[in-house]
Amino acid sequence: MIPRLLNPAEAGSRLAAQVKDKWAAAICAETRGDPFPFQVPLSPNVTSGAIVERHLLASWGGWRAEWRRLGLPTSEGVGCWVTESTLSVARGEAVDFPKTLHASDLESAVAAVSVLGGEPTRTDLARARSVAKHLHSRKAGLSPSTLKKAIALSEPDLRALLGVLDWLADHPDVSAWSIRQLPIPRVHTKWLDKRMSLIRDLTGRDLKSELRKRPTAVHLTYIDPVYLAGPDRPRKHDSWTAGDSHDIPYTPHTVLVVENRDCRVFFPEVSDTVVVEGGGAAATALLAEIPWVRDAERVVYWGDMDADGYAILDQFRAALPKATSIFMDVFTMNRYEEQGVSEDKDGIPLKPSQRKLGLLTEEERAAYDMVATAGPARFRRIEQEKLPIQEAAAILRAI
Repeated sequence: MIPRLLNPAEAGSRLAAQVKDKWAAAICAETRGDPFPFQVPLSPNVTSGAIVERHLLASWGGWRAEWRRLGLPTSEGVGCWVTESTLSVARGEAVDFPKTLHASDLESAVAAVSVLGGEPTRTDLARARSVAKHLHSRKAGLSPSTLKKAIALSEPDLRALLGVLDWLADHPDVSAWSIRQLPIPRVHTKWLDKRMSLIRDLTGRDLKSELRKRPTAVHLTYIDPVYLAGPDRPRKHDSWTAGDSHDIPYTPHTVLVVENRDCRVFFPEVSDTVVVEGGGAAATALLAEIPWVRDAERVVYWGDMDADGYAILDQFRAALPKATSIFMDVFTMNRYEEQGVSEDKDGIPLKPSQRKLGLLTEEERAAYDMVATAGPARFRRIEQEKLPIQEAAAILRAI
């Protein structure tokens, strides 16, 4: 290990780095009344006079004088001080030299950084302490991670968070409400939904498991021409809700699962077929539980050609191994390349994906790799509604 002699500026930089890395842990500790000292070794790996003579003799005297000029205390106390050690160098008398820079707490460390010329922290430590005290007083799960997330909130959002914590402390049982029904004053449901993980970390409560579950529903469209030509204007669009039991007008030979509503509502007529609006990854398990989906001779998936679309297909096949796909291959991707986009609806670039999808076919996986690659991609998404729905119907009729 290489011996070093840190001058005051170098020690200030190292202490500033510790403050930047550990301020949240320090504030959590001081809020609980626990000590959280800082230390910077000033002469790492200097353990003998021989080491000084061999590597550091030219700078030894000047370095000791530079630290003496600062006039820092050399005995332990409150604030900032330097502990010393003793060595005999060049066969001379034993002399004291600075061994470790200490700061008793965060405030002292910040003050020492200022004196030594290190870069000051950009964190609003006064606000962080105030937030920590608010969370601690509510017996919230105060940790460096939760504190950092809390102080990143705006003042209105922080007030809302504290109101949620107060309300939840008074309501240990929320099973009578769904998330949309929670009567927390001055808190929007969508605001609450976005911050569920932070609330879980602070309260130790998984509200999504405590709250009343909203039954999952899937929407479907009947496209069998014989049924649609029947008397009394037969119903074309329907829904299926988890927990309910009802018969549909005919038992489908083929079930087509799509993600886009227009593709379901406007799908052309195909014999013995029902089109189901998938609803994303969350609905795949429900679809596999519906008897006429599970028992259909053929179940076909058609979604967006993007990272999410292939992930949904992979999850769907895990729930229903017999599921096949249409318009999810490389041939289709190349054929309709002009419909490809690389940004989302807000103009933000779509990102690659590192998810491993083990249930895709060779053709599906090749197409997934084209849009999900970490390298350059011609495009990241082709939306399913951009493809010709009449051709999709023709494919179903052919198979």
